[in-house]
Amino acid sequence: MDLQLLAALGLGIAAIIVIVLRTRLDAFVALLLAALVTGFVAGSPASDTLDSIITGFGE
Repeated sequence: MDLQLLAALGLGIAAIIVIVLRTRLDAFVALLLAALVTGFVAGSPASDTLDSIITGFGE
C-alpha cells in the first residue's frame, strides 16, 4: 500500500480523536473535518474530495 495513503489514514484517525477530545466538537463535525483532511493528504483534488463526501451522504 502507498505510504501517502497510510499517512492520510493515520492523520484522519488522529484528527477525529483530537477534534472530539480536545475541542469537544460534535462527532459529526469531526468526521466531516477528518474526511477533508484525509482527502487532501491523500492527494485528491478538493473538488473530488467534496464530491465524495456529498455522495457519501446520499445526495
